[in-house]
Amino acid sequence: MSQTHQRLARLLGLVPYLTRRPGERLEDTAKVFGVSEQQLIDDLMLLFVTGRPGGMPDDLIDARWEDGQIFLDNADEVSIPVRLSLDESISLVLALEHLKEMGLHSEKVIDQVVDKLQRTTGLAPRTPLIDPQTPTIPEGFAEIFRDAITQQIPLSYDYYVRSRDEITHRIVMPDKLRLHGQWYLDAYCYTAQAWRTFAVNNIENPRPVDTPEEYPLPGVDKRGENTEGSAPAEKPVISTADITFSAQGAWLADTLDTLHSSYDTHGTGTVSVRIHVYSQDWLIRFLMSYGRFIICLSPKNIAIKALAKLTAQE
Repeated sequence: MSQTHQRLARLLGLVPYLTRRPGERLEDTAKVFGVSEQQLIDDLMLLFVTGRPGGMPDDLIDARWEDGQIFLDNADEVSIPVRLSLDESISLVLALEHLKEMGLHSEKVIDQVVDKLQRTTGLAPRTPLIDPQTPTIPEGFAEIFRDAITQQIPLSYDYYVRSRDEITHRIVMPDKLRLHGQWYLDAYCYTAQAWRTFAVNNIENPRPVDTPEEYPLPGVDKRGENTEGSAPAEKPVISTADITFSAQGAWLADTLDTLHSSYDTHGTGTVSVRIHVYSQDWLIRFLMSYGRFIICLSPKNIAIKALAKLTAQE
């Protein structure tokens, strides 16, 4: 057991022990818990900031050790369990429903936790607090994706490209499932020889490839940088770019390797980032995919090139 866990266990035992024995001597208590007197004093000082949320005097335990005797005050009052608020319960239920839809955790355990959370609100078990309308993954897909991600198995599937109204065949190495309005699969696409994000709803008939040995682990990282193999990395065309995302697209900042970030620069919820750009083509593809979420971009000539490419495709 780590020192942190040992100390937590000791503190959990120390409070009821001293509450039942007011005036217990410092030396005797240290022997009972197998620590030095100085360590016991450190534990008692930690109790000064222990208690209920809020941090007001009545919310915290008061510890005193006078003439070698220990007294705890307010320990009984702060021992009353803190109930979750309705908003907190709703947030936890939503998070659990998302985990359930991902299929990566036991549904039975999640249902049990949700039942307990709902009882704290005074509602009957399994009575929905709200309808979260969590997007679902087509039946059987979650297990296929999970096995491919954990075991690093390449997948083969057909993918519908809405912008071209075209069915394409893809062979990919899945990296992770991500929920943002709908489910997305981040993967290295051997067909495109680059990292791609696929809308799960547009994927058809996913299956492990018949000859996985023909598809080694990707040698290109998610920024488009070549990390292994004989092909040289593409030289950067520009060194950095500044991008500001709208509140609806703020999640995109978490997918990038940012040099720094700032928040609420162009209104509540907006995020401005500076990133290294290793490939001008990558940045143009990024803008073509997520341009609707971008408020500002520097240098602007990249945006003009992306718009020209998008217009040419249409």
